Amino acid sequence: MSQIKVGFVGYGGSAKTYHLPYLLPVKEIQIYAFLQRAAAPSIESAPGSHCTVDFPAAKHYRTSEDFFGDPAIELVIVTTHTDTHGSFAEKAIAAGKHGQSFISDASSGTISDENSSKLWWKSLSRERAKKPTSFSLWRKRRVWF
Repeated sequence: MSQIKVGFVGYGGSAKTYHLPYLLPVKEIQIYAFLQRAAAPSIESAPGSHCTVDFPAAKHYRTSEDFFGDPAIELVIVTTHTDTHGSFAEKAIAAGKHGQSFISDASSGTISDENSSKLWWKSLSRERAKKPTSFSLWRKRRVWF
């Protein structure tokens, strides 16, 4: 069985604390790529400072166009600030990523009416036959789907 190639949008505390530690031991998962706007450091840097330092074998993209244009990425995990989740989720769905589902960390945007936000996710995912998953831990105390 081949590994699922995972791409992370963002490389901050959420990716490093709530996602990567649980995915790294899974042999069916390959940490394949990161979308991190910061340029790779040109000198040796401390662990945790950049995705290229911690995951030298993974691809590093600085633009969403390049990241979502990579046909090898099969699953996208969005771990950026919540006000960007919606736009990155739209790009992931439009790019046809992850077969039948995608994951967004915590809430899916800053839409004030929670029901409107849920309807937006459902409408968007139906257009592309995807199953959105909004991942949340105790820190948010809610799961949307």
